[in-house]
Amino acid sequence: KHLIMKKNHQAYKRNFGAKKAKGKFIIFLDDDCFPAKNFLNNYYKKFLHNKKKTIYCGDVKYKYKKSIKNLIKFRDQTTIKSSIYKNINIPIKNIVTMNMGLKKDSFKDYKNFFNLKFNYYGFEDFELAYRLNKKGFKFQMVNSKIYHKDFRNFRVFLEKFFYLGCFGINEFVKINSYAANESIFYKISKNYLVKLILNIPFIFYMLDIVQKMIVLFESKIDVFLPKLYKFGMLISFMKGLSRFEYEKNNLSTYKKNLKKWYE
Repeated sequence: KHLIMKKNHQAYKRNFGAKKAKGKFIIFLDDDCFPAKNFLNNYYKKFLHNKKKTIYCGDVKYKYKKSIKNLIKFRDQTTIKSSIYKNINIPIKNIVTMNMGLKKDSFKDYKNFFNLKFNYYGFEDFELAYRLNKKGFKFQMVNSKIYHKDFRNFRVFLEKFFYLGCFGINEFVKINSYAANESIFYKISKNYLVKLILNIPFIFYMLDIVQKMIVLFESKIDVFLPKLYKFGMLISFMKGLSRFEYEKNNLSTYKKNLKKWYE
């Protein structure tokens, strides 16, 4: 079935689809992700021996594009791999719901499976994994790969980290403070050195200049430097933190800029 919905809310759409599903098993797959060979078959084999308290996640591979090949390589390295978590549970920080499956009867009601308080990008996967883990669920790998077709360049890629700092982390704390405390981004926001840096006058403009220099440097070189991407993410997140007081009451800006991630 193809369900048409007017309400463009990520969590609501997923919950609605899960609730309407008639089969014994549910697989969540994002609209810009394409299943590899034997995707359903590998999930099915796992489901046949699946216990109710087990949820599966599959490999994520980013589609190649020459102009951003180094960024794609970096993103490929940071996603979960069946070769790493073959015989062990996946840590909640590595859970991605763009390729996730479970038995439908693992839950009686999917109305609030994904937290409806999340409206746009920011920690919804982590919060779900944390909440399910507290209920005794374990996350394991399934050898079902997807290809994620995401061709955003480095500059656009960094925008989401700015909004994680500006709005996302504070929203996360309000929604689930226990889960937020376990996030590396929350720990960065509370780091003493980071707080000192954020108190420097005109720090937003200084961080913005540094970020633009990083983006320019990345576009001019053809060398794979993973630490450069991590540094860019950190600077962008800190830039967002520095902007929080200025933007905290301007949720329309947040929604306007992040809409493109889901539309």
